[in-house]
This record gives sequence, structure tokens and C-alpha cells, in this order.
Amino acid sequence: MRLLTERELDEIFVVKNRQQETFSIEEFVAFKVKQELSKQKPKQRQISKKWLDLRKEINDFVKSELEIRTNMSYNYCQQTLYLPIKSILGIDRIDDMTDEQAVIASKVVDYISNN
Repeated sequence: MRLLTERELDEIFVVKNRQQETFSIEEFVAFKVKQELSKQKPKQRQISKKWLDLRKEINDFVKSELEIRTNMSYNYCQQTLYLPIKSILGIDRIDDMTDEQAVIASKVVDYISNN
């Protein structure tokens, strides 16, 4: 016995509902499994394009300037920029930043890097 595709399951469900027919136990289980799996699919996060550009700038700055000047680890130097940004913007995950917030973050990075 082969497994039905999602499209076949959907078609069976629609047709049987229209005709008010009952499902076989196999059809019902397959449909319920499909429903549960679709709920569990992780949602793709949309990462701001402006943040991606700023992140690259921060990466370049940390590699070229901070590590050389301070003799501190990359991660430590990166966090000296990320933590103030997260605190000012009130976000938990840096990648959750919006385009508007990326503009503010850019100003924070400019301020820190110029002092």
C-alpha cells in the first residue's frame, strides 16, 4: 500500500465532505497526521535585509578593528556591539530586528565605533 500525497488527501477530504461520505480509518488517520505535521512545520523567519547588511559591516569592523586593538575574542567584541543594540531596541533576538530598527542599530554601531 502506497502513501497518499498531500494533494490526494486534500482531494479525498473535499470530495467526501461534499458527498457527506464517511472516511475509512486509514483516510482519517492520514488526514489527521497531515494536519498535525502542518502545525509543526517551523515558520521561516524573515530576517531584515538592512540588518543583514549591518551585520556584515559589524563583522568586518570587529575583524579589522576591535580584535586587533583590544586583543579580545571575536565573540566578546561582537557582543559589545550587539548587547547595546538589543537593549536599546528592546529585542531578545538580534535577527528579529525590523528594517526600521536596523536604521537605529546602525546609528548605535556608528556611535560605538567612533568612540
